[in-house]
Amino acid sequence: MPSTPTVKTGELRAIPVLGIRDVFAGDSVASLIVDALAFGGLCFHDGDILVVKHKIVSKAEGRRVEMCIRDRSYSAPVRRPACCPACNRTCRS
Repeated sequence: MPSTPTVKTGELRAIPVLGIRDVFAGDSVASLIVDALAFGGLCFHDGDILVVKHKIVSKAEGRRVEMCIRDRSYSAPVRRPACCPACNRTCRS
């Protein structure tokens, strides 16, 4: 493993964890991170702090929100991106 330079007190460094694949419902976030760290030749040291974005946790928990929820009374078929009267946002067809 590559050696990590000694960090001086008060210094803050951010090192991205690369190589995490797409996350799906039921995935173990901890396992994905540990595997990616090992693949990149990195490891945790005393005092390290891991920051995880809520998006990866939400995806692993299976929490999704549709981009746009149309009003049920609006029944016209959408063949291309169009403005949705329910929320005034672009819907994906």
